[in-house]
Amino acid sequence: MNQAKSSPPQLWIDTVRRAAEGFLDADAITEAIQSWGGDDFAWFTRLVPGAYVRLGTHDPADEGPRLDLHAGHFDVDERSIALGVRLLIGTVEEELTAR
Repeated sequence: MNQAKSSPPQLWIDTVRRAAEGFLDADAITEAIQSWGGDDFAWFTRLVPGAYVRLGTHDPADEGPRLDLHAGHFDVDERSIALGVRLLIGTVEEELTAR
């Protein structure tokens, strides 16, 4: 992915959204609530363009608590792993197609 450093991150978010729209229902794609947590990701994007994407990892039919991923008893819905891989591949395909 080659992008000028002055390009806004929104371009990457739009690319990821288009990839997600290729295989997910519209109601499965939402804007994430802003987290107050700290992260080093912003430092990486100073060197390499990117977008921060949050992948839901709970079963929507599960009525139990939705635990933070740092909770000691967090249990990921492993089906989300395949969705994450598909999203990453779709994002790369979107970017390559745009070239």
